[in-house]
Amino acid sequence: MADTVQLLVRYEGKDAASNTINLRYFGQSMTGIDRIISLGLATLEHGDIPKSRFKSPMVARVAVPREGSFELQVLLEAVGLSPFLNQILSTYLPEFLRNWTSGVILNAGGRRAESVENFVRIMELKEQSDKRKDEIIRLLAQNNHEAYMKLSQRTINPAQDTLAPVDRSCDIMSVRNGDQTSEFDAATAFAVRSNKQLEVGPMETVCVIVDGLFRNTKQLKVIHPDEPHRVVTAFVRDPSFETEPNVYLDAMLSRGKITISCKAARKDGRIQRLYIMDATLPDRI
Repeated sequence: MADTVQLLVRYEGKDAASNTINLRYFGQSMTGIDRIISLGLATLEHGDIPKSRFKSPMVARVAVPREGSFELQVLLEAVGLSPFLNQILSTYLPEFLRNWTSGVILNAGGRRAESVENFVRIMELKEQSDKRKDEIIRLLAQNNHEAYMKLSQRTINPAQDTLAPVDRSCDIMSVRNGDQTSEFDAATAFAVRSNKQLEVGPMETVCVIVDGLFRNTKQLKVIHPDEPHRVVTAFVRDPSFETEPNVYLDAMLSRGKITISCKAARKDGRIQRLYIMDATLPDRI
């Protein structure tokens, strides 16, 4: 039986593009991952999310990053596994940890529908490998509201720490095990940090009017598409924003509509912030 579990953690964009990352945010991220993993192992062992700190039976170590990005191997070494965790280590623990980590972060980042898929997969793994009845996992897989509230309350701080570098020192963070990858972007990081129970949806197309443009921060102020009396902040991730001329400048100068491909962070159905990936003027569609 192997005594080491490996997860690949990758940071892309901004500082990470040159194989570096902000040290403070990186330290927070590693601490957050370690805490999420510990919570996952405790939940797996005891059938519920612990209320207090849990001493992990595995020690997390980080291997040297690979060139061309900031990708790390997080090596989890067994230091005192119970018979139950020892039994499943070589069967589904690696995939459990990726799905658990992803489910926790996606839930905190307003992507609950996607997190349900992770917990459904955990239930499938458990049914294939062991017969323990973990009520909390079953409820999460069934999208039970109270179970998700409990998950949010007990995992929000480590989720915030884990995504500390995102939108600050990198654009995207991902966690991979085998050929399965979970990605967390700037919209997800914003929702995690907001503490406002925001919802982040998939990519969508929206027509807006540009009211202001800030080159140094890559931001736009746009007229709210649903509430014309409001202005909402939009963060631009489109590389063409840094070239001239571009559709964003054209739209601001003409005060005309622009069609954007974006992710929206919403609260109670109302858009709070936009993350733009691409844009076109109406006559260029």
